[in-house]
Amino acid sequence: PKHPLYVFADVHQLEDAALNLAINARDAASSGGRLWIEASMHRVVIPLNEITENVAHTEFVKISFRDNGTGIPEDIQDQIFEPFFTTKPTGQGSGLGLSVVYGFAHQSGGFLELQSAVGKGTTIDLYLPHSTGTAALPSKEAEATPPTIGQGLSALLVEDNAALRDVVKRQLELLGFLVIEANDGGSAL
Repeated sequence: PKHPLYVFADVHQLEDAALNLAINARDAASSGGRLWIEASMHRVVIPLNEITENVAHTEFVKISFRDNGTGIPEDIQDQIFEPFFTTKPTGQGSGLGLSVVYGFAHQSGGFLELQSAVGKGTTIDLYLPHSTGTAALPSKEAEATPPTIGQGLSALLVEDNAALRDVVKRQLELLGFLVIEANDGGSAL
């Protein structure tokens, strides 16, 4: 969009959601394809009887992740946001990515929409509550003093997806942890 769009959401969880959706799109188009990411404002009409504490907003920023990959078969579309559900072979994904995105959307007061057709690709729209304020920028002091929550502690990080493992490792290191990495349970032991 021509003007910045702001949302009520945790920046790190938003980054993780975007990474998970991008990795899924990459995997769905492993032989070559495209990923489009678009953001726009949307006014959503929510019937009064459906308004809950978690979905009380009417203005949302829609972030669309659209790929031209293999698509998701209709018979499993209801399952893809369930924890541990995966269509990937053993060792190539935990099945937590989309459930984390689903949880983040609802925790933030938003929701997700899915459109997919086999052979044509998938679009996942992430709706997050719009904020009329400006982005909260960290102060120079906050940037100069990294958090030390994990100072002197070690963390064992087990993740089979190398890109996701690298992102989580960097986050843990920024928190002061000494990170020991493993790509599977056997290596972790």
